[in-house]
Amino acid sequence: MPTNKNSLQGDLLHMVKLVSVDFFQIKVVRQSLNILLVSLLLLELTQTYMFLKKFDIFFLIQYGPSFTGTIFVLLSTFTIPYSTQLVAKFFNELKYWDLKNADPKVEENIKREARRINLYLILYLILVASSAVFNMIPNQDDVAMMHYFMIARTYFPRWENCFFWVFRFSYPMIGLIMISPYIQVLYCCKCFKFKSLLLLSALEEIEYGFEDSGDSGFQSEIKNKLIFCVKLYNNILTGSLKMVKDIKYLIIFFVTTSAWLIISLLFFSVYFQEMLSGKYLRFSTLTSASLILGLYLLYTCQDVEDVSSEIFDVLKNLSWYRWNQENRKIYLMFTIVCQNPLRIEFSENMVVDYSLGAQLAKTVYSVMSVLAQLKDFGR
Repeated sequence: MPTNKNSLQGDLLHMVKLVSVDFFQIKVVRQSLNILLVSLLLLELTQTYMFLKKFDIFFLIQYGPSFTGTIFVLLSTFTIPYSTQLVAKFFNELKYWDLKNADPKVEENIKREARRINLYLILYLILVASSAVFNMIPNQDDVAMMHYFMIARTYFPRWENCFFWVFRFSYPMIGLIMISPYIQVLYCCKCFKFKSLLLLSALEEIEYGFEDSGDSGFQSEIKNKLIFCVKLYNNILTGSLKMVKDIKYLIIFFVTTSAWLIISLLFFSVYFQEMLSGKYLRFSTLTSASLILGLYLLYTCQDVEDVSSEIFDVLKNLSWYRWNQENRKIYLMFTIVCQNPLRIEFSENMVVDYSLGAQLAKTVYSVMSVLAQLKDFGR
């Protein structure tokens, strides 16, 4: 097995970590998040009071996206300090790129993918910033679409322009806040994948340098490499399970809020179609940013599952019959542990992979069909 002592030292996903973790550890940013959290909480309480006071179905549909969007931003702002600490703590405990005998080809493939991810993130941030800028541009329908604009005009008419621009200038920061929890999950998943690829490389070359099982030191070398692989897999497994346990309920809240936001947007687009005209750049960039992040998250989680399944496949094809009894016992225990692939799983019925994407697509299609029928019935 070739030796590469400088194998993958340092954080390859430095851009991802900078945006989703390091940025939110800056003192000024943390203080800004606290101020934003209090402001959003007061705004959401005000919106809730006005919804309950008016309690009109079309009023709820008209300002539903604004109301649920504020809840989503509030949840993200509340979550980020906690999730940032979790990610930072997680990587302090995780044995980082510590595989000394990685195949140079595998190492280069990992580095190439990491460079692509960093580049994709930069392009994605440009898309998010573009969406924020397009939404900052004043429009005559802003008051009719954004409930907080309506509140400012109703209760603070003298200061409405000041409030309007405060809201608008907060959009870039809010855009970053909304996507950061998802990027943090992506960051962890990609690191799990890279570690799994390194483990695959070690397993595939576990007998490298030995042609005959009778060679001196063969069984001892196999034992050392097996124990090394078991420890590496245990590091990956315990890290992933701990991450899922720590963010389990947060993800459920995010999925629920996201579904609520999508449904409210669908209702709005059906009953207030005329407000969407002339706002192509606003909604196209916003929709694209949401879809790209959601689909890439599903792809990444599925990718982790697929790579971990390959570990079991490689184990099955090893020449275990050439090993002594002690090594076979280690191999058997390792194989049993690796039978179930790594998954971002929050319950028996909720796994973040392609199946979840298919279920969400079916739900959205069903809601759209019902809305279309209701609209036709109303006519």
